[in-house]
Amino acid sequence: MKVIVRVKFLIIFVFLLCLKAFGQNNEFDYKREITGIKDQWHRIELPIETMNNLYHGFNELRIIGITRKKDSVEVPYFLNHLQDKTILLDIPFNVINSSYTKKGYYVTLEIPKDGDINRIKLNFDEKNFDWRLKLEASQDQLNWFTIEDDYRILSIKNQDTDYQFTDINFATARYKYFRILVKKVKDPKFLSAKISSIQENKGNYRAYKIASLDSSENTELNTSVYEIQMTDQVPVSSMTISLDANYDFYRPVSIEYLSDSTKTEKGWRYRYRTLLNGTLSSFEDSRYDFKSTLLKKLRVKIYNRDNQPLNIEKFEVGGFSYEIIARFDELAKYYLFYGSEKAQKPSYDLQYFKAKIPTELKPLTLGAEQKIEKIIPAPKEPFLKNKLWLWAVMIVIIAMLGWFTFKMMKSK
Repeated sequence: MKVIVRVKFLIIFVFLLCLKAFGQNNEFDYKREITGIKDQWHRIELPIETMNNLYHGFNELRIIGITRKKDSVEVPYFLNHLQDKTILLDIPFNVINSSYTKKGYYVTLEIPKDGDINRIKLNFDEKNFDWRLKLEASQDQLNWFTIEDDYRILSIKNQDTDYQFTDINFATARYKYFRILVKKVKDPKFLSAKISSIQENKGNYRAYKIASLDSSENTELNTSVYEIQMTDQVPVSSMTISLDANYDFYRPVSIEYLSDSTKTEKGWRYRYRTLLNGTLSSFEDSRYDFKSTLLKKLRVKIYNRDNQPLNIEKFEVGGFSYEIIARFDELAKYYLFYGSEKAQKPSYDLQYFKAKIPTELKPLTLGAEQKIEKIIPAPKEPFLKNKLWLWAVMIVIIAMLGWFTFKMMKSK
């Protein structure tokens, strides 16, 4: 029994020795001192400069404090995305009248309860149309006030395209009756409507600087390609495309970002991932919102089919700020650490109790970025670097294992 214990001890010793010899460092590359801590709860807004040195996103962020006893304390936190918050409230209504005159088709909607309204979505059985609308409102059906006139809705459905725009968006209004006129149409095959109130709580939006913009034409696929290089690595969640066109257009568009690059014998290979597949159209705003993604390079493809390329004036790229909500329980000198290729996403109990966190939090200040100097030992020959030493250790281990085995067999 003692022999087995000795063998196990020997194996564990060799494993730890090799682990120490070949282990890798998991330290962070950068840190910033955190100042202004007075309460238990605080918030820290992340500057753009910090994001430039993140390898795999926000998961590698850590807040670590050093106490007077030189003990380290890790602070629990969660990341708060300061984006717009949209509340969509459906408003009940009744269709009380539909008729046709020489002007077109009328439908009247009654709102039983007072409420703010800023969108009406229409649904027709017709699949292909291009119509103009007039939207009016009234409190008594005697005096009508124009809200929108010559408003355009459109539907295209064929083998190549399935596109529909039937939302009437207008400034917030409060009336008991709304009347829609589909101009010069006898029977649009009206099916239903949906009345909504859209309320938006604005977040902390940032417009980011673009370092360079390159464009090219793929004549074989008749596709316009735009490569956008950002000045910094930033969390992007929206893009606006400004065009110079005095005619109607409808083009499929895709927005991608550079997710990885690999150097090969034939040069660099770039891997892009799709952020959004949508439509660039003269009927809607050319702002596109998608999931916030940390990136530094974008690629936009506009599929022209048999049409001439569009005249793009500029691209605007933006996103919303991030902040850290953290709880400081001990007196210490705290730092924000980041820049680690191996750090995993932390798991704190804090994420399950967000409702108990105070709403008014004082912001903290981050100091200048400090490059963490790695401790490099004095150059000397490691014990296991020489292959002769390694072979010698292996021979000794094999000999000892053989001797222990022989002794066990002899004892039996």
